[in-house]
Amino acid sequence: MKYLVMLVCLFVLLPVCAYSASQEDQPLEPTAVVTSFKALPTKKITPCFEIVINIVNPKATPLQLAGLTYTIELEGSRTLNGKTKEIPDVQPNSEEQVLLTVSPDDFDCISRCVMMMQQPCKVFKYDMQVNLDIVGEQPEILLSSAGDIELLMPIN
Repeated sequence: MKYLVMLVCLFVLLPVCAYSASQEDQPLEPTAVVTSFKALPTKKITPCFEIVINIVNPKATPLQLAGLTYTIELEGSRTLNGKTKEIPDVQPNSEEQVLLTVSPDDFDCISRCVMMMQQPCKVFKYDMQVNLDIVGEQPEILLSSAGDIELLMPIN
């Protein structure tokens, strides 16, 4: 009877140990999330936006970022897009917050933003796509965020 109990315990515990060992062998990958997207007060006729991205590097080596690209749609129309290479590296086992200040830069996007700001409703739906480009063999990190944003009128 004693051997039967030990045998049952062995068959129950062996798969559990194997599963937990395989979970530890899985390499942790860097992650990122858009933590904030808001309109900033400005004296210009075109709006200015702030995007905050939190990047986590669980690896034992620094995460070198080559840059990022972003596309933002307001009410289904592409309103902002751009890229930057001014992204700090993320040290091993740490996280970094990246703050971007962006404005529309082509005539269509500027006119679309100005038209939206003149509407009675100042809250609009947005969809954002961000691609973080990593130096080396690692795949890029793709982010998406959606929600509502309030467009602010220019400060006089």
